[in-house]
Amino acid sequence: MTAKERLELENSQAYKDYKEDFLKRYPTKESYYTALSEDLKAYKEGKLETYTLEEVFDGIEKMFERLDGESNISSKI
Repeated sequence: MTAKERLELENSQAYKDYKEDFLKRYPTKESYYTALSEDLKAYKEGKLETYTLEEVFDGIEKMFERLDGESNISSKI
């Protein structure tokens, strides 16, 4: 990634929203690493829900289909 691309990314609204949300969830490095270690522990114990890439893509596809259907309904009203 070039410096220009990085600057464009950091100035994008989506990145700013992501960063703001991330800092609300994890205000300190310690809070982030604590959450990360808890997730890793849950994963090792089989308590963390995981998905294959295929399942993730199917879910995203269904979400877009649902959103497309909702936008068609609102355009008819």
